[in-house]
Amino acid sequence: MKPAGWVVAAWLALVMSGCGGGGGAGSTPRVVATPTPSPTPTGPERLPSHVVVIIQENRSFDNLFNGYPGADTAQSGLNSRGQTVPLQPVPLNAEFDVGHAYGAFVVEYNNGAMNGWDKAPLPCFAPSGHSCPPPVTAYGYVPKSDVVPYWQLAGQFALADHVLQTSEGSSFAAHQYLIAGQSGGGTASHKAMADDPDTPTGGCNINHATVDTIDMTKPYPQIPGDPIFPCENYKTVLDLILAKGLTWRYYTPLGNSQIWTAPMAIDHIWNSPEAVNIVTPETQILTDIANHQLPNLSYVVPELSLSDHSGYATLQGPDWVGTVANAIGTDPYYWKNTTVIVVWDDWGGWFDHYATHHPIDSPSDPYEFGFRVPLIAISAYAKQGYIDHTERDMTSIVRFIEHVFGLPTLGQRDAKTDDLFSMFSYTSLSPLPYKAVNTGGYTPASFRFRIIDTRDVDY
Repeated sequence: MKPAGWVVAAWLALVMSGCGGGGGAGSTPRVVATPTPSPTPTGPERLPSHVVVIIQENRSFDNLFNGYPGADTAQSGLNSRGQTVPLQPVPLNAEFDVGHAYGAFVVEYNNGAMNGWDKAPLPCFAPSGHSCPPPVTAYGYVPKSDVVPYWQLAGQFALADHVLQTSEGSSFAAHQYLIAGQSGGGTASHKAMADDPDTPTGGCNINHATVDTIDMTKPYPQIPGDPIFPCENYKTVLDLILAKGLTWRYYTPLGNSQIWTAPMAIDHIWNSPEAVNIVTPETQILTDIANHQLPNLSYVVPELSLSDHSGYATLQGPDWVGTVANAIGTDPYYWKNTTVIVVWDDWGGWFDHYATHHPIDSPSDPYEFGFRVPLIAISAYAKQGYIDHTERDMTSIVRFIEHVFGLPTLGQRDAKTDDLFSMFSYTSLSPLPYKAVNTGGYTPASFRFRIIDTRDVDY
């Protein structure tokens, strides 16, 4: 099915917004609750009693793991003129971003031709007085030397190379899918929140914010519109955890990550005592690991400079992730009872060659599914050096959590995908040892006492 020409033309004229978040005025720091010691795991399958989900930002699989041995990657792609474009190395800390709103997906995907990346807008964030160095292109990949901890973790444990971003836009909706298997659309209005709110602090905490929606009853593609207040009330996996008598925390930076902090857009969480489980700063997880006070379920989002988000990132995002993994992996108290999943919330506008078979379930689905994002599974019971080629979407993480803790599904995308268990062997008699990855000299103390990055997240 091809969209009308005016739809593509309209989107080409847009300035595609990036992956949002933000803090600033209106944010309310939360007090860290007094935790209780972590329980010891039980059960014949050796399922973990702790799951830690680390959410990084804005990278396609071809962009972040290009050339990884055995993985499905490409070194070139087609542009809209039918020309072959070799992928160029682009540093993780490049000073430009690539459009990755819903309209950018439609243009880049181009009805399955996968050749529209030369049409994607490229905002430039070079320091004042300087211009972005050429070439500024979405046909790029991050050199292995910039992401050594990721490659080391993938080599020790398991890497999935066919995980589709569940949504087709930027971060706000993507983070909703990671806790709820949806971003709306299951109500009478059938409106799903799409892209990012019109303020970097949008969520239940800012009463003047709005977010565009997509009518999930209409065919692909759509133009986001019909804005609503970005504060929904659907059930999340966090609710399922509490109903089971278990615990959760959402570790998030101090004041600058509202759009990345998914529970802040859930009314019955944000406007209730449960909001105490939204913990700032995100480095508190390192303290909780050291004190053996992790909850059963942890989500961790980074500050902007550690996020891997192009245009804003330093080279320390992989060191940050590696430091959290090292803290768990080198602690005998946690290593055999904790699974860490690292995922990137959206493709960030970067080239990826893998056709998404959009839409998977129904040709009328206007918003699911997007391009590939990387996923690393870290566990004493992960399949060592395994590359999982199973096509799935990233709500498999929610289904994994449900399976591990014996929870019902939410009845959304999580009920229609797999549970990542092909990446593990929880019945193995020989748990894998953990070998600390190289974090460039960074330690838990380095991150706990670093100067906080208070910039609003790209939106």
